Amino acid sequence: MASAVAETRFVTHRVPKKMSIRDFVRANKLEFKTGRGFYQLTKPETIQAYKEVVARRKSDRSFISGPAVKGVLGIDKEVRKFTLDRSKLPDFDIFVQSTSYNRALVANTEFLYEVDGSSGPVKRSLAGAALYTGEGASSATPAAKRSRTAPAPSRPTGVPGGPIEIVFSFDTTGSMSSCIMQVRQSVQDMIQRLMSDIPNLKISVFAHGDYCDEGAYGYVTKYIDFTNDVGKLCHFVNDVEGTGGGDFEECYELVLHQVREELSWSPGSQRSLVMIGDATPHQPNYHLNKKRLDWKVETDRLFNELGVNIYAVQCLNNSESDKFYSTLAEKTHGRHLKLDEFSNVFDFIMAICYREHGAEFLEAYEQEVAMRRGGSGMNAELHRMFEELKGGDSSDPAVTSTTPDTAASAKTTIKKATPKKAITKGAAKKGAPKRSAVDDTDAPAKVDMPEKKSTAKTTPEAPVREYREHVTVNNFLLKNMKWSQWKLAMVKSKPKENVDAWVPRRQKHVGYRNVDLFRDDTQRPAVYEVAVQPKERAKKYVMYVRHTGGFTSHVHWDTYILRHQNVISQLDGVLNQGCKVFVRRAFVPKSVRVGRKSLKGVGEIRSALMDRYNYAWNKRLQGKRHHRQVIKCGVTISSEDY
Repeated sequence: MASAVAETRFVTHRVPKKMSIRDFVRANKLEFKTGRGFYQLTKPETIQAYKEVVARRKSDRSFISGPAVKGVLGIDKEVRKFTLDRSKLPDFDIFVQSTSYNRALVANTEFLYEVDGSSGPVKRSLAGAALYTGEGASSATPAAKRSRTAPAPSRPTGVPGGPIEIVFSFDTTGSMSSCIMQVRQSVQDMIQRLMSDIPNLKISVFAHGDYCDEGAYGYVTKYIDFTNDVGKLCHFVNDVEGTGGGDFEECYELVLHQVREELSWSPGSQRSLVMIGDATPHQPNYHLNKKRLDWKVETDRLFNELGVNIYAVQCLNNSESDKFYSTLAEKTHGRHLKLDEFSNVFDFIMAICYREHGAEFLEAYEQEVAMRRGGSGMNAELHRMFEELKGGDSSDPAVTSTTPDTAASAKTTIKKATPKKAITKGAAKKGAPKRSAVDDTDAPAKVDMPEKKSTAKTTPEAPVREYREHVTVNNFLLKNMKWSQWKLAMVKSKPKENVDAWVPRRQKHVGYRNVDLFRDDTQRPAVYEVAVQPKERAKKYVMYVRHTGGFTSHVHWDTYILRHQNVISQLDGVLNQGCKVFVRRAFVPKSVRVGRKSLKGVGEIRSALMDRYNYAWNKRLQGKRHHRQVIKCGVTISSEDY
């Protein structure tokens, strides 16, 4: 006989729009402790057995919970995880206990909030933090169990809206050298963008070889403590030397120990470690492991004492390492990710950081990655990574998502690709990367877009354009052209240096322009890009592009490049806020190689850029009625209203 849950146990809230649990709790001024929130199931989902499930009969809206609900829903009581499909349970609404504030709640569903504190089976701490009211913090309820073998004490939790602190740990031994090289190629763009998009972010970077490397390479581990100084982080990554490694195992246990003991964690911060490697740790009895460190003990302490979640990024698909990386993620409510193509490491790092910031940021970045190469799709490894971070089922490679330049019904298909042959360390087994069985952290569910079938003649979809301000130097379509440095072109107040070069803008528009911007060869055909720097030392965001056949007066450059009234209005808007405007130039060559094609002349280059990118201020060339809204560092640098 199914036992009913007392009606006073839950308060039911309607979810008006898609949002994370964190934002929903804040909006409703709820005090959220671990295990008190239950989201409504909307699609088939695999659920860990430690989470409580509540069923509500549609006929009388009575609740069923506890051991009885498993019998009613046909769940095996002995399994560690199970799959529920609401379409096969038409008589019930199903609600699942959430253990992550990053989970996305689906619009027009319901959210159960437990008010009497008697929640069900196991209350694991939230992935990174408990949720709080706006006025003060409330400590998380201690977890009843953390593993099958030992109880877990309550642990520090982060305050939403407080600091986000992420450690990136890189294995610098021979087989991993290509990974750190990939990071170096884009580290400045990557860190500048992350610091701009996540203002409360601090990063620490660990580099490690193995114990035997100290004599030959001068270090076993070295690191830079938490900082938001872009220059210091870039300097560390670019200057750290590779190591040898010696045997297969590496000193991951020492890194886990030092991350806990030596880094300056901020009180109340949201904490994560991204451990990137391909091997396994040494055991406590290894002769060079002088401290007799046990990686399992260090992992437990890192989670229980500091509340650090681990993103275990396993490289090169070595089967000997599977258990180590999956256990790191499982013990700390993190994620186990597989990285075989080091060219994807940039997107792995960016996606992890955006996931820590919030589900909506991860979703937006996934859309951005999917739009690359004109929307032709992301490779299989990136697809699996995003699905793992969202907590979805990665068995189906085809997913759909809306993009900024398409209608609500338009879809971007992510195609399945064959991974390149992996370079393995040790006796690795060949084959496609395997999905981890660990699903300890809730994450936003993928929204399935319905297929529209029609026999009518269809109109080709509008091209999917990537937002230009998000494109890094290495990924830019015309990176092979000879671009000048970014030059300061317009400011709000007249600079004290080189004062003769700065004159007021025409017609009493706000700010000053640099008349010495380009003194040479202005009559040659060229491409000009315009970028806005919202704050001092912030990243420059490209907003506009202009192609010219040349002009005669370098003093009046702005009348040729920035002559349209709608662009002048955007300039007024950003300069009024104290932003700086920069311009760079590339002369048009006889031809420029782009992939397998050669572009010739201003016309072909213009068409290629407009087909590939969405420039926020280029509404004329892109057939838009309004400029696209862009906010960076809390500053509106492109507005529909300007």
